[in-house]
Amino acid sequence: MSLLILNEVEKSLSERKILKKVSLEINEGEVYGILGANGAGKSTLLRVISGLTSIDEGKIEVAGYSLSKYPSEYKKMLGYVPDIPFLYGYLSGREYLNFLGDLWEIERERKRDLVEENLKLVGLLESADAMVTTYSHGMKQKLAIAGALITKPRVLILDEPMTGFDPPSAKFMKDFLRNYAKEGNAVIITTHILELAQHFCNRVGVLSDGNLNVEYNDLENLKKDFETLVVTSMEGIK
Repeated sequence: MSLLILNEVEKSLSERKILKKVSLEINEGEVYGILGANGAGKSTLLRVISGLTSIDEGKIEVAGYSLSKYPSEYKKMLGYVPDIPFLYGYLSGREYLNFLGDLWEIERERKRDLVEENLKLVGLLESADAMVTTYSHGMKQKLAIAGALITKPRVLILDEPMTGFDPPSAKFMKDFLRNYAKEGNAVIITTHILELAQHFCNRVGVLSDGNLNVEYNDLENLKKDFETLVVTSMEGIK
């Protein structure tokens, strides 16, 4: 079953077309990778999907909710973790999640349960009352994910989630995201790392020059084609 559907989505920034008629369907249980060179528009695509950046043309829906018709319900179905999450360093991890719960107007007892559940889920219970400024890079990323899950979304989207991780943290993240998808949800990640896309994702779409026209179920041919697409894209920028 398709959880997320994009139909001919277009977006321009500063008179430059960043996304060109992007169409995409992502299914339950799937880890979907968006692969592209730096500057290909990956972050813009995630911000568009998350509802943080408006679209010029096209339609987007998640779990049956259209972004244009049901924006509140749509956004609750999505959890978004940017490449550099904004966290309040003067709060503890637990306080930060409670703050997000208040922003989403989650009922008090339900919020308390979700905060504790998410802290446990990402392995931060023991550090929950420490100030966020004392957290390592990996801990901050885990807290950002816990925050993204506060509304119990069906789709979790992450921009370059493995950047700066040591091997144990990277393994934790991969295992966590795979398990989240297996529970009937979907995960979308962007990356410029070919090996991550090949070995972690079920399916990969290559974003080049604003187009997401090439998808791979069989990832064996991905390396050769990706290198060709990146060269073509970079030549178009010159």
